[in-house]
Amino acid sequence: MLLVPNHSHLQPQHIASTTAMLILVLGHLTVSQWSDLKAERFSSVLLLHHLQRDFHPDLATV
Repeated sequence: MLLVPNHSHLQPQHIASTTAMLILVLGHLTVSQWSDLKAERFSSVLLLHHLQRDFHPDLATV
């Protein structure tokens, strides 16, 4: 994630690019790991918890 020092607000362009990046990352994970997740039979709750745990630190710094 790109961090802008000494700025209390984010530029709209930064928000849009960050959102697009997250969508691409989540999409890539979904495509690349779908067979593994399906094989392990993760429930939607466990999958959601897994994604929140992995991305929460990044989202907190945006």
